Amino acid sequence: MTSRPDEPSTHRGPDPDPDGPPPFDGPDTIESEAERLAGALAEDWRAGRRRRVEDVLESHPEIRDHPRAAVRLIYEEICLRQDEGPEASEVEVLGRFPRYREELRLLLAGHHLLEDEAATPAFPKAGETLGGNRLLAELGRGAMGRVFLASQPGLADRPVVLKLVPRRGSEHVALARLQHAHIVPLYEVDDFPDLGLRSLCMPYHGSLTLARLEEALGTIPTARRTGTDILEALDRSHEGLPVELPAMGPARAWLARASHAEALAWVGGCLARALQHAHERGLIHLDIKPTNILLAADGQPMLLDFHLARKPIHPDDPDPGSIGGTPLYLSPEQAETLERARAGRGPRSVVDGRSDLYSLGLVLYQALGGPWPPPPTPREARRSLRRANPAVSAGLADVVARCLEREPGDRYPDAGALAEDLRLHLADRPLKGVGNRSPVERWRKWRRRRPHALAVVAMALVVATAAAIVAFAAWKTRTPRPVEAIEAVPLPAPGGRAEAADRLARVVGRLRAEVAPGRRLDPPLAIELAGLCREIWDGSQQLLDAGAGPLPVAAERRVRADLVDLVVLSIQLEARANPEDPAGARRLGLRRLDEAATRFGPSPALDRAREDLLDRHSPTKSPPSPATRRPGPKRVRPDSGKTKPTPSGAAERTQGTGESTERTQDAPDQTSPTTKRTQRSG
Repeated sequence: MTSRPDEPSTHRGPDPDPDGPPPFDGPDTIESEAERLAGALAEDWRAGRRRRVEDVLESHPEIRDHPRAAVRLIYEEICLRQDEGPEASEVEVLGRFPRYREELRLLLAGHHLLEDEAATPAFPKAGETLGGNRLLAELGRGAMGRVFLASQPGLADRPVVLKLVPRRGSEHVALARLQHAHIVPLYEVDDFPDLGLRSLCMPYHGSLTLARLEEALGTIPTARRTGTDILEALDRSHEGLPVELPAMGPARAWLARASHAEALAWVGGCLARALQHAHERGLIHLDIKPTNILLAADGQPMLLDFHLARKPIHPDDPDPGSIGGTPLYLSPEQAETLERARAGRGPRSVVDGRSDLYSLGLVLYQALGGPWPPPPTPREARRSLRRANPAVSAGLADVVARCLEREPGDRYPDAGALAEDLRLHLADRPLKGVGNRSPVERWRKWRRRRPHALAVVAMALVVATAAAIVAFAAWKTRTPRPVEAIEAVPLPAPGGRAEAADRLARVVGRLRAEVAPGRRLDPPLAIELAGLCREIWDGSQQLLDAGAGPLPVAAERRVRADLVDLVVLSIQLEARANPEDPAGARRLGLRRLDEAATRFGPSPALDRAREDLLDRHSPTKSPPSPATRRPGPKRVRPDSGKTKPTPSGAAERTQGTGESTERTQDAPDQTSPTTKRTQRSG
């Protein structure tokens, strides 16, 4: 317990009865009773029952009406809170007990004077040992404490951070309640009364704060910075230190791919989750600033320095307690409450977790390159941030601007909502806490979420277009038999006459299937197939040219037979293609037959085609052309009723030379089933 000024007893008379109530026969007796109650209050605090002086004074009105006795009780609580935490500020004390304001001012002035003279901290130096920890290097210092890098020989020289502060602080009480991945945890606490110090032992994760990062990247324009620049600054910050830290982890891998704006949005989201963890446990930080944000060696951001952390402040709170903060990063309500506390007045506004969100918004605004100090309104801050750093998207600027709203009710309702919006921003999803006002950004986010969507849509459109074309063609032709399924015959073919002959045979076979009896063939398709036949016929002379390469005798015969069938099939296709002009189809067919007879000589297949053509298109037949007339068996007429053999019938069937004889013998095998007829002999 903190030493107090000696107060000589002025009590006279017999000792009071320990079993009865104390006598109240004068001022000395009242002060003695106050001393007894102060001792009982101390015992209660040490037992964990933190009674308030107001409660004691309420139950002992005689002491409440005696200023000196009441101040004695109040001073006891001040000392207890200094020892046990949280410490009460002078403003808080004066605000709670305005009746004794002048007496308390004099008492507190003497208390601080004696405390400063008797308990001035004696900080050790690097190289010394403190509480079993070897101090390796001094990492930083402030008005009230110093921070050392140390090692613990008893734990395999584990690197730790020792934060040395005066014993009256209560930061350790706040840190002991927090266990979060983005809050530097507390290992242990040691008091050194002879030095007037308290040691807070925490893990060592590096020394690069957000403030030092800004200094390290100062030569690079904000809009051109990347996550790789952050990693390089992080590695440089460890140079020269006596310990090594593992430079690996998923956070570093992600930072290596991220932009500077994305990295800071991720840092802000991590810190917002840490603040939500503290707020849920009844603590507000009240000192969010770049120097209190650490980037660990593995890239993880961590929140530091909870020495000002406390419960939220409400206007109707009878014990508002102390409040502090860094002026540049105070929220409007925090700054107002601090000013009123300095003037000895109570709070008028609520100071809760939304105050931390304002401070975090200022940190993000500054780190993203926004001009300092920020404009007075969030809308102007949003515009100035995007002008200063074009890499900041409209969505991220809106998130920061909402944090900077002057009215707490206009900010995010809690740190969890801010963290969720920053997560959605990094995931390229629509934000919940602010309007997604930029169509360009919404389009880009959609593209990044679905990188293959456009290709799928394009493919679907192509398929749909093709299906529509096919459906239209089917509706138009009524017969879904595309001409493209019939191969063209290259003349001359790359593989020579043999390959061309094989392909010709396949084409003729397919045409036979198309014009088979009973199969429907609409005029448009018949026109296309007839045109294909004409193209093949026009180039057939090259196929018959023996100079393009020899063919076996059987192959030569097959080529001639296929070409004859092609002529016959083309005549049938022309007739189907022009059902309204049978005379024109007949003239074209006869001309084609004459060309074939001239090229191949007499052929029974050509004769039968001529007879069929004449039978279909004319009531009177014309005699065969001289080119196709040859001796042969006389056919039986249907109207004769009898068979009349010709005088030279048998001889004509066995005699003959050249191609016509061979063609007659091979005709049953070479002629198309659609064109050959059964001979009727006598």
